[in-house]
Amino acid sequence: GRPGGGGEALSLKYLIGMLLRLNLLTLLLAFAMGREWCDYYFTPLVTAWSLFFYLLHTLGSGLAPWARLAVAALVAAALSYNAARDPAKFSFAKMAFSPMRSMLESPTTPFETFLFRAQLDSVSPLIGAAVALLHPALSRQLRHIEWHAQPAKMMIRGVLSTFAIAAFIYWASLVHGATATAGEEAAAEISKCTDSPSDACKRCSNASDQHGCIAARMAQEQYNSSMHNVFALIPILVFLLLRNLTPGLRAKTSYTLGFLGRRSLELYALQYHVFLADNAKGVLVVMPDGTPPFINAAMTAVGFLAAADVAHRCSTALIDGLLRTF
Repeated sequence: GRPGGGGEALSLKYLIGMLLRLNLLTLLLAFAMGREWCDYYFTPLVTAWSLFFYLLHTLGSGLAPWARLAVAALVAAALSYNAARDPAKFSFAKMAFSPMRSMLESPTTPFETFLFRAQLDSVSPLIGAAVALLHPALSRQLRHIEWHAQPAKMMIRGVLSTFAIAAFIYWASLVHGATATAGEEAAAEISKCTDSPSDACKRCSNASDQHGCIAARMAQEQYNSSMHNVFALIPILVFLLLRNLTPGLRAKTSYTLGFLGRRSLELYALQYHVFLADNAKGVLVVMPDGTPPFINAAMTAVGFLAAADVAHRCSTALIDGLLRTF
């Protein structure tokens, strides 16, 4: 079974099936496209986190849920340290993944790129672990709200909604602040493009608005390196809070989000081959010349979703068949 508040162990067979499905499509795509496994960074990252949580829930099955969560939080915090990847500072992420460096870098994917992704996304698995481990306690607290009289319930929901919206606005202001600062620095960066071009200069060399392109790149890098690994939990928690605020919302599920979530691996891996083009700077063109871009994007998206669905069904059937033989 999956881990719960009672501390039951994560099934090894379930883990093996999940990791096989996770890696099978990636390995096949890498072989067919002349790439390497690590070029699809999503796969090694999810594999690493899955193994970590398996060990946490099995070796640490005697620990209380909050203690296991604390261990996961410490690991996520350690990975997040020095997210700017300053070579003069210690990096736990670099120390942890360096023994596997040969598996995590390729001619097209530097080791630094994997470290960037590992540090950028270290908070998301922690939120997932918190929701899974504390689900019984959180459910009880949400049910307690319903025991109050209607005016009290409305007030509690209003306070929680106001807090969530304020937190989201604060997070959005951080993103906007990084964009404004980068806009001021972009002019200075452009002046260096001729003599010592940075990564932003190279990526924006053919852009019609070079200043805007470089400013956007610098804003993204500034936010990612100094804020995202800490503040990324805000929009996630806001969604979870608003999504579960009333019994009616908790009782409903989204078929669309469920469909996309079950096919997240296939959607990630296939987007580079079926949807995006020009080094992920544009959408694959499948319609005749003169077709409006939004129509081409819509038709490409339909084919992309269909391909992801077929890949999901095939990989799931194959893995289920393999596991039944053992």
